[in-house]
Amino acid sequence: MRAPCTRCFIALALLPATTAADAADAPEAELASTPLQLETQVEARKNPLLAAGLAFLLPGAGQAYLGNWAAAAGYAGATFGQLGLAVAFALEDQNAPATATGTYASPGLSLLMLNQVQTVSLYGIYAAYRDARLYNHNAGYAVAIPDHDLTTYLLSPFAPEVLRKPEVWLGLIAAVLFVVAYDAGVKAALTALHFAPQPARPLWRQSSVRVLGSDHSRLDGAALSTALNGVLSMQAAMGEEALYRGVLQSELRQHLGPWPALAASSSVFAAMHIANTLLQPDAETRAGQLLSLPGILLVGSYMGWIFERNGHSLRESIAFHFWYDVIAMGLGLLINPKSTAFTMRIGFAF
Repeated sequence: MRAPCTRCFIALALLPATTAADAADAPEAELASTPLQLETQVEARKNPLLAAGLAFLLPGAGQAYLGNWAAAAGYAGATFGQLGLAVAFALEDQNAPATATGTYASPGLSLLMLNQVQTVSLYGIYAAYRDARLYNHNAGYAVAIPDHDLTTYLLSPFAPEVLRKPEVWLGLIAAVLFVVAYDAGVKAALTALHFAPQPARPLWRQSSVRVLGSDHSRLDGAALSTALNGVLSMQAAMGEEALYRGVLQSELRQHLGPWPALAASSSVFAAMHIANTLLQPDAETRAGQLLSLPGILLVGSYMGWIFERNGHSLRESIAFHFWYDVIAMGLGLLINPKSTAFTMRIGFAF
């Protein structure tokens, strides 16, 4: 009879000690499961800037760093595959015989593919940055990055819920009026600088339209040029908004605050357009591009404001950017349809 009682006594004696040990461990267990510590632990695992930097150095490397091997293969394959097409088109253009007008049969296709390579690369940088932050549950950032995918952003310029927002449709109307007035100022400044702009014949006075270096009938050329302008506008909107707003402005906001981040990212956006100046064929067009930089800065600042206003979603800024470029290049087509999409010799300087 005593043995069982002795065992019961020992068990009862050990029970408080076990409970005390559990109580001593409980604060650590609770502390380890608090949201703050969990976020800190997760954030240390994946670095958004490292993911973006790897994607910048090698397309797909940022996705590989995150363990998303399918996406890594997709970005790498798309980038290098399109780069190969660009080289093939360039070699074909170089070896193609000149047409009766002295132009190659398909010049510009290589540049179109290079532009697509740039777009895929820039969006890949943003996607790696976004996915790293989503992996960390947006820990350490005041504004959560949305989890919108590529398809959502591609459809943004045509989404009714995006287009009906006043900052998009009303902003576009104001931007078009602004660009018309600003371009008139640029032309007046060029005249004051003793440049003699060549008078351009508008579309309705042309019998043909040049697209990618080849002449087409007015109707066919206008349709092809409009389609090409749409492709170029989507490339610019997707790539530039992903990089300058999605990555640069988002990251700077965390360190500088919303308004300094907007100003800094918009300044970088405008400064990068200086590269367009170097591609121009003559001094007059180069001067026009330089005079257009303040206007580009203002438009870029507005797109940055749209991005901030909509909780760092790119949908609205992509839609605005796309339609702004479509309208600007469409007006350029009406003013000077003999221009090509890549010489930038259009009526509007930006």
